[in-house]
Amino acid sequence: MKKEFLDRIDEFLLSSLREGKSEAVDAFLIEHGYSLEEIHSISDKSFKRVSFTVKAETNAEKDE
Repeated sequence: MKKEFLDRIDEFLLSSLREGKSEAVDAFLIEHGYSLEEIHSISDKSFKRVSFTVKAETNAEKDE
């Protein structure tokens, strides 16, 4: 029961974020002392790192 409840919350949060409705999540993070600017910076760096890795792997496969 608990796992099902948490899964539904996860589904709701992910669908809200995909639809661009992140106000509730942003408010929660701010309320708990997190910096949105720092979170955005970390996520941008992570995205760039993953994107670079995927491109490198794709190019390596093409070269083979």
